[in-house]
Amino acid sequence: MKRNNALVLAAIAVAASACTEELSEQAMVPGDRQEVEIVATAAGATKTVTDENGKVSWLPADEISVFTEGDAAKFVNTAEETAAVTVFRGSISYVTGANGDASVASPIYGLYPYNANAALDGGTVTTTLNSKQAAVAGTFADDLMVTAAKSDNFQLAFYNVTGGVRFSLTQPGITSVTFTSNAGEALAGKFSFGFEDGVPAVKEASEPLTSVTVTCPEGFEAGKYYYIVTLPATLKEGFTLSFAGSGKAGKLVSTKENTISRGTFATIADADKDVTMADAIEASYIANRMMIYDDEEYEYTKFGEYVLSFKDGDKTLSLALNVATPAAPLAAFPTGEFTLDPAGAHVAGTFTASEDESYTTAIITASDTLAVVDGTVKVTEENGVYTIKADLIDENESSVSMSLTSAITVKDESLGATASADWRGQYNTYFGSGANQWEAGIYISVEPEPGMGDLGYFSLTITGPTGEVSLEQIPAGTYTYAEDTYAESNYNNGTKSNAPGTFNGYAYLKDGTSCELRSGTITISYDEAGNMCQDIDVVYRTADYDYETYDYVYGNDTHYAASVNCGKVTVSTANWLYKPVLDTDNPEFKTMQNCTGIWFGTPYTGLTSNVLLLSFSSVNSNYTVNLPLVDDGSWTFEGNGANANYCVNHAPQLTYNWIGGYTPAASCIGNVKTASYAAAITSDYTGTRFAVCGGYVKIESDTVEFNLTAKAPSGETITCTGSLPYSVTYGFRNRSTAKYQAYMEWVADPNAAK
Repeated sequence: MKRNNALVLAAIAVAASACTEELSEQAMVPGDRQEVEIVATAAGATKTVTDENGKVSWLPADEISVFTEGDAAKFVNTAEETAAVTVFRGSISYVTGANGDASVASPIYGLYPYNANAALDGGTVTTTLNSKQAAVAGTFADDLMVTAAKSDNFQLAFYNVTGGVRFSLTQPGITSVTFTSNAGEALAGKFSFGFEDGVPAVKEASEPLTSVTVTCPEGFEAGKYYYIVTLPATLKEGFTLSFAGSGKAGKLVSTKENTISRGTFATIADADKDVTMADAIEASYIANRMMIYDDEEYEYTKFGEYVLSFKDGDKTLSLALNVATPAAPLAAFPTGEFTLDPAGAHVAGTFTASEDESYTTAIITASDTLAVVDGTVKVTEENGVYTIKADLIDENESSVSMSLTSAITVKDESLGATASADWRGQYNTYFGSGANQWEAGIYISVEPEPGMGDLGYFSLTITGPTGEVSLEQIPAGTYTYAEDTYAESNYNNGTKSNAPGTFNGYAYLKDGTSCELRSGTITISYDEAGNMCQDIDVVYRTADYDYETYDYVYGNDTHYAASVNCGKVTVSTANWLYKPVLDTDNPEFKTMQNCTGIWFGTPYTGLTSNVLLLSFSSVNSNYTVNLPLVDDGSWTFEGNGANANYCVNHAPQLTYNWIGGYTPAASCIGNVKTASYAAAITSDYTGTRFAVCGGYVKIESDTVEFNLTAKAPSGETITCTGSLPYSVTYGFRNRSTAKYQAYMEWVADPNAAK
């Protein structure tokens, strides 16, 4: 929507005629979602185009949100030309009135502009107003002014919800104007409103923003009015208008109480007339480049960080100041006294001085960069001019004093996120597509767009291309969400890979609430400096675990989108293997441990020999070896104590040879029907099972020696060799029941385990 002429007022009331258009009666089924038509008029609302007489019209491309209790939908303007009264069409659930005509049993609500994340709850509508607005001479940008309607039929008369200020300028070169409430009243962000006496009334701002910035890259034109749309508010301590552009900055401060009313624009003519635009040093708002975890609150804390450099004499001071996250970080440089942050926790009111930080406080000379080990930094401001006085102690324990007096402008250079990455290789995809995979953790620090959830962390598995890849970075490209899939019940093939170009994982809100990803894309690119940039566009829902029902309680699907710079991301390759089981001489199998066993007794398939199940695993538990062994019949189980749960004598000291999986004989490695007891090497991560098809295991007095050959599901053969200290005990509870006899049924085919 758009207004294309200036409004004339001291506190401009925005209004339009309330015309109507009749609708034909529509057949309705109570509770079903039906296609209906809604007539929209502007009864005291500024929504769209206005002509030179101030008449309001709807644009053909306009869209509105329509709500009934329990349903919400997008309705689209059906007209092909602008009109003061128009018909919107969409589908929504509703219940007819008592007479079955075009009335409804509960109210219908309309909201402009359309917002997919807006909601109706008990007569209260929740939506958002953006704090970053584009300047348009004589009006405001399309889809910005919030209007709403409530009706008991399909004719909706829209009224303004928001208001604002309009201003004109006298000086050229200004490209940014920020309107800030001095006492922190909400001017934008996520908010809710209801209806009082038939018109909208704002109730509260659940995610308040205290500044609104309107930008005009080509420069504001002197003498023309520009508009800033805000929530209605009483500014008890006044407001501040900050101007910036062409390397200069200035501000207008009013401490008088002012009121912004619904449907009006307060006028500030020649707002910069008495403002001196001073040469400015540019500072950067770095924001929450990394998250600090609070062990007591069980959540990641937010902080803001501002950095700048200035020269004083033959030295340059690089400065990094920590503050609590400001509501409008670009409105002003922080003031106050700052002391050293020794723990690197980014505590508000400190300056960062750690050499491990990307941005830090340091003293730079012609020949050296000196770390700061103590001191104070004081920042004051008057009429838009800042004074910085730094009294510091450098790493040589020398006192250094430096100062600056200048205007300061602030630009947003927040990375928006930090990330870590591990190359998984083909460990999870070796028997599938063979695609390379990466594990990525992304900490989001940028504030969300209005109406979106505040996601703070992603844990992702990213599936890239097959073949050889660079290990220095995750490949650039767009990755589409795909649920991770697993093999069927026998899981002999382990996990199935997602296709190249996909990702899956989970996320958390910044308050720690777990979330399930549902769909979306993540696009990875790299700038000229090698920084990883990510465009995230996903749908998620919260997933809270209910410990009473032992099940998850899911929230509604919510859209989240953000573009973040993660800085330089180093990919670790140390913690993952190329494939689930490596070839001969795999070091994993030379560091086995935890040799344990179960005694099944003797009454199986007519054998007089004992049946034992021997298990051992690698140190990092990546692999487990299971071997059903048959002794030579000479060993006797000796139990410990009255219950005799565990044996106290040494296991049978024999060499057990693989004999091909046929009817077992003495001193052999057999094979059984049940997968959990089959002779196999199992990848504990993927579940991939490698059936033993040759070799031996030798139990001695103090060691277990093994030299086994196993066949992968794909048919390739691997070898597992090594030895480990002997530490085997045997339980006896499985020795006689028919259930375990069935488990230990011998089979001929080593790949027949199920």
